[in-house]
Amino acid sequence: MINDKNDYRKIKDEVTQVAQKVCESSEIEKFISHIDSKIRDFRQTMIIYGEYNTGKSTLINALFGKEVAKMGDAPETKEVHEYLYNGYTIFDTPGINVDNKDDLVTKEQLEKSEIVLFVISTDGSLEVEFVYEKIGEVVKAKKPIILVLNNKNGINPNSLQERQIINKVYLNLERIGKLNDIEEIENKISVYIVNAKEALKAKIENKHRLLSDSQILGLESAIDDCLTKSGHKEVVNALNQYIRNFINNMLETLDNKIDNKESNQIETLITLLKKQQESLNIELEKMVNNELVGADSRILEILLSQQSSIESKKSDIEKYLNAKVSNINEKAINIMKIAERELRTKTDEFLEFSTPNATTNLANIEAPSSDIFDEILPKIIEQVKAFIPTIINEIGGKAGWTQTLILIVSAILDMFNSYQKEERQKTMQLEARSKSQSEINKLKEQLINGYKNCIKITFDGTIDKIDNKAKQLKSDNSELLEMKNKLFAIIDRLS
Repeated sequence: MINDKNDYRKIKDEVTQVAQKVCESSEIEKFISHIDSKIRDFRQTMIIYGEYNTGKSTLINALFGKEVAKMGDAPETKEVHEYLYNGYTIFDTPGINVDNKDDLVTKEQLEKSEIVLFVISTDGSLEVEFVYEKIGEVVKAKKPIILVLNNKNGINPNSLQERQIINKVYLNLERIGKLNDIEEIENKISVYIVNAKEALKAKIENKHRLLSDSQILGLESAIDDCLTKSGHKEVVNALNQYIRNFINNMLETLDNKIDNKESNQIETLITLLKKQQESLNIELEKMVNNELVGADSRILEILLSQQSSIESKKSDIEKYLNAKVSNINEKAINIMKIAERELRTKTDEFLEFSTPNATTNLANIEAPSSDIFDEILPKIIEQVKAFIPTIINEIGGKAGWTQTLILIVSAILDMFNSYQKEERQKTMQLEARSKSQSEINKLKEQLINGYKNCIKITFDGTIDKIDNKAKQLKSDNSELLEMKNKLFAIIDRLS
């Protein structure tokens, strides 16, 4: 995955070159403007999102402690407004589900933002299905999200009524998670209840008790923590996803421009495969990162244990990492099996809506749908099974990660014995933590790159096979196909 500003400048120029032949000038201008703004400043952005009249503007004013956004019962925000908050950028957006144009503006800004502050009101939208569907979409887009329940009807803090409302929200989240196949959605969303109106009044009038009762301090702490944790990585992820979405829209346009029906069907199939490949990469990377959360802390705990010998620590770390890697591998294979079923369904739908003539020609080039299921996912799974022993071997052995960590901690413990001062011990602990984090990051990188390589080898081989056979069909769309290949190459660089 790229994250260098010069790389993004090159990608912007390459995408723009193709877009000039495919997109409206206004779309291109928006794309260039957003990329340029991110290149100038890799600062995280947060969007205030939700239905109109839930108190989004009041919440912004409460965060600032003064009126910077216009407030009212009618929809006041008709366009995106930008504010600078503690060194970060906040976007206030039109309310969703009011006007189709407003919804489009909000959706575009959502794609560009790294963090989402989703606002619902305790007196209105707690049970609205549409609202929870939108929350589910944000979670599926893998954006950090904080759900703010704006206490507009003055519920007492820490009361039974407050607990009932929060429980109701979590039940609705769990339900929408099950409907949309989002595992443990309730653990992916932070929920805070805040009286934004009281918080604003407390800050303006300097009333400390009222400020505490408004419960905004906990939300502010959560926002700062989320912005700090997201850092550079979330900016890169959001920017890459924005570019992918722009490219995917161009790919659909190019497929529609191909005038030969048979070629059009085959190119649509290739686009489908490329999207599936991209989706698999994203899903696997997310899974690996989630599975290794806290692994560095566990290793540090083993390393600094005073009860175990060096050999015992080495054995414990090896067992822990072996179990982690094996579990990750099982989950990777399950993800690929699910992807296989999804791909089968999508391809069946694709063939069902193909023109009779195109279907006949596709059959003449050895039925790509058969190739997909015979070659793609089973081959990837076999490659993954072969790849994992290499990773496990890296963990142990004379030059393995475990041995490196043990040598580090041995030296650190020697220093503990020599320097009993508290500050020196803290320094050594920080060094041990840093090394543990570094080794786990290496493991993450190797697993993710290994999975992506397995997927790339198999998908690229199958796509090339379909593409080569498709050349048997005559077509005058060489320029369009060349543009598609350029866009696919850019997506590969973003992975």
